[in-house]
Amino acid sequence: MDAVKRAPIPKSQWQWLCSAAAAVTLDPDTAHCELSLSEDGKRVRLGQRKRVRLGQRKSLSDNPHRFDYWECVVSREAFTSGRHYWEVEVNNSWRIGVTRESAERKGRFSFSPQQGYWCLYSGSYGFSALTDPVTSLPLSLRPRKLGVCVDIEERKVSFYTVESRAHVYTFTDMVFPQGEKIYPVFWTLDQYKDLELLPAVSVEIKPVTDS
Repeated sequence: MDAVKRAPIPKSQWQWLCSAAAAVTLDPDTAHCELSLSEDGKRVRLGQRKRVRLGQRKSLSDNPHRFDYWECVVSREAFTSGRHYWEVEVNNSWRIGVTRESAERKGRFSFSPQQGYWCLYSGSYGFSALTDPVTSLPLSLRPRKLGVCVDIEERKVSFYTVESRAHVYTFTDMVFPQGEKIYPVFWTLDQYKDLELLPAVSVEIKPVTDS
């Protein structure tokens, strides 16, 4: 399974993805208290025992939108229609995807579509789609840069390896009320390397690089 390689998606499809590029920034008011965010809202890592601060930690005052168990943060931006694509340079321990506005943020909930979370996981337990039960993914598809595309009307979210332009996984039949806000969501336990939101991409096609 680890030896699986997938051909790049067609250039026309990649251009179609890139044409929906969205600028995404992290919302400090939703960040778990152990996370440290950069001042520009583009980078996050676990803050505890970090040698170098990436920005001022937010107040620990309670906020109904703040995660208090899982080390998560959502974006300032939310989507209620259309198609939106963004890229993340990943670290060694992450969950990345989307969540609906009404999903639980307090306490220990499960990251699953049933709970309103559609995410991939990468870390010490491997690489997987957080379905119920979990769907293992080939380690050969684990990206250095992850592309995420959510289509609100189609009710699906797809993931890609940016460096090889390969499709990794798609969640379909997302369940949420019409008009509910859908947020990019990020979780990390890496204390030494950031998750970094990359600048909005252009439709220019770059050569595929070896992963």
